[in-house]
Amino acid sequence: MSKKPEKLLTEFEAAEILGLSVHTLRSRRYWRKPPQFVRDGRTIRYRQGDIELYIADRVVTPREV
Repeated sequence: MSKKPEKLLTEFEAAEILGLSVHTLRSRRYWRKPPQFVRDGRTIRYRQGDIELYIADRVVTPREV
């Protein structure tokens, strides 16, 4: 039994999920900033799990005063 492949998102889908512009995602790729992406030739895709991890890594817990 093989594992189901992870869903790959276009840069437009990833940008929508993250609330960013496609231009911002392209800029982040150029500067090698997260989130991680997959390149196959000229095709760019984002793994859904990487997008979820990127969001989870940026959760800020308020501190008590």
